[in-house]
Amino acid sequence: MSRRRLPVIQEVAMSPAARVAVVSLCAVILLGLGGTSRLLASAAADELAAITGTLWKWQGTLMNDDSRRVPDDPAKYTLRLDADGSLSVQADCNVHGGTYTASGQRLALTVTHGTMAMCPPDSLDQAYLKDLSQIRLFLVSEGRLFLDLPYDSGTMRFAP
Repeated sequence: MSRRRLPVIQEVAMSPAARVAVVSLCAVILLGLGGTSRLLASAAADELAAITGTLWKWQGTLMNDDSRRVPDDPAKYTLRLDADGSLSVQADCNVHGGTYTASGQRLALTVTHGTMAMCPPDSLDQAYLKDLSQIRLFLVSEGRLFLDLPYDSGTMRFAP
C-alpha cells in the first residue's frame, strides 16, 4: 500500500510590497466587495499620514542579490515628506528638495533641486539619491518605513 505525501508548506520570504499585496487581497476576500474600497483607501490614507511630518533616517538598503548599502551615519541621510506634497532630503553633505505623489501604497519621489557640494569619496550620497528617485511602493511596519525599488530589486529601510 502506497502512502500519499502531503505537500510541505514552506515559509517564503516576501518583500514589503508583496506583503502589502497579499494583505490587501486577503482583506478584499474576507470583507467582500461592499465597502472594501473605502476601507482600503482609508487604511492607505492612514499609512500615508503616518509617514508625513517625520524625519526618516536611512538605515540601509538590502538588494535582492543580498548586497547591502549601509550609511556610516544614518543622520546624514534623511527623508522628510510633508503633507503638502513636498519633500526634503539630506544626502550626506548636500540638501535637496522636491515633491512626491502617493496613491494607496504607491509612492513616487522627485528631487527637483539641491546643493552640489563635493562629499567625501566614500559617501553614499549618489546611490541614496538614485535609489530614492526609483521608489515605487512604501510600507510602514513596526514604526519603520520601507521603500521598495522597482522590479523587487531592493528595499530601503528607514527609522524615525
